[in-house]
Amino acid sequence: MKVLNRIFFVTLIILLSVAIAFAMTARSIQVTLGTGATQVSSTYAPFNQMLVQNNAAHNVRLGDSTVSSTKGILIYPSGSSATGTVSGQQGDASQFYLAGTNGDVIDVLLW
Repeated sequence: MKVLNRIFFVTLIILLSVAIAFAMTARSIQVTLGTGATQVSSTYAPFNQMLVQNNAAHNVRLGDSTVSSTKGILIYPSGSSATGTVSGQQGDASQFYLAGTNGDVIDVLLW
């Protein structure tokens, strides 16, 4: 019985380690802006931290579905970035939107 308990706990520790490793994997997304607010991810995309980098030549705004050219966090052009941490919970990139010049490509890194 003690051997089975040890095997169970070792297996549990290994599974938890694998789950943590997958949760910490960085993912890169490129978002091509449309007219109006463009969703960062069309599907559920969990993260603990998100970095948004504007490599385009125009200003970009980050916010919720009501983001516009005058509303949201302003990210200046040519490599400027905005980063955020979701403390105590996991964020979802599909809840964030970008607004800027139609056709500009914005880089997003999630981890």
